[in-house]
Amino acid sequence: MTEQKPNKEIVAEFFAAFGRRDLEAVASFFAEDIVYTVVGDPDGTPPLDPESKQAIPWIGTYHGPAGAREFIAHLQRNIEVIGFGPQEVIGDGDVIAVFGSFSYRAVSTGRRFDSDYVIRIRLKDGKFSEYSFYENTYAVAAAFRTKGHWVQVFDGTEVKVPAA
Repeated sequence: MTEQKPNKEIVAEFFAAFGRRDLEAVASFFAEDIVYTVVGDPDGTPPLDPESKQAIPWIGTYHGPAGAREFIAHLQRNIEVIGFGPQEVIGDGDVIAVFGSFSYRAVSTGRRFDSDYVIRIRLKDGKFSEYSFYENTYAVAAAFRTKGHWVQVFDGTEVKVPAA
């Protein structure tokens, strides 16, 4: 009988494959019943408004290895990775939390965006059964925006934030 690798080691191998942009290797980490979520799904918890969903169309929940591969391929077509890396991995059971940061460039606008992130991964029999990614969606949406402005109100004062 082959002994299973520790979950932290499996997660480290996943990130090495992700860093190489090796979609086939990345997909090999997903269980058949994987639920892959980029947090902010309009039908999820917490819900995201339809306008924000349009601004970042890959936000949502993907099911199964094909759905997760669809998300990753979509991401790879639309962003250039400048830097990505986990800085701390914690957990000793089936749930692992990964804290890190990334720097990406939006292919369509050439704008860079940076964010810290947290990923919650649940493993089952050495495969990812749940993957939830939390990022600064405001920074991501702003990098892809090409015109118009957002109106925000703080302490009763309206602020218009133009496209860069």
